[in-house]
Amino acid sequence: AGLPKGLTSLDLSIHNDELGDEALKLLAEVMPPTMSRVVLHFKDNDSFSDTGLCALISSLPSSLTELSLNFDANGQLSDATLTTLAIWLRDTGKALQKLQFIGNSSPKITENGLHDLCSALPKMKQLRLEFQSSDAADLPGQFITKQEEFVVFVPH
Repeated sequence: AGLPKGLTSLDLSIHNDELGDEALKLLAEVMPPTMSRVVLHFKDNDSFSDTGLCALISSLPSSLTELSLNFDANGQLSDATLTTLAIWLRDTGKALQKLQFIGNSSPKITENGLHDLCSALPKMKQLRLEFQSSDAADLPGQFITKQEEFVVFVPH
């Protein structure tokens, strides 16, 4: 069982569910190599950690051109997730043209994690990064802060 082998686009939205690391690892195991678009939106779910999310990110195929990850209200995520995404971007995600990453309410995301991610960003057509309620500070020339700790990447 798993996802259809020729699947090219996946939109998965889960709200108020206790989807843990094991579920994300299972999704990683069945991720088809033909994917060009993946949209994952987990709202109000803090049952998974870096372990499951890093396994999922690491399984993303090189054919991906659009990636949207929204992990709103998960305070367990840390720099490990951003570093894993940076490694994937450098090694596998070179075809990516559109990236959206929203990781709100995570006090474990720091300036170091943001720097890792930004240093790995390829040239792309669209980019949106949001980090709210994080201890991350501004990175001069790369980020601007709006409202209380709302960090927005500004490409040069």
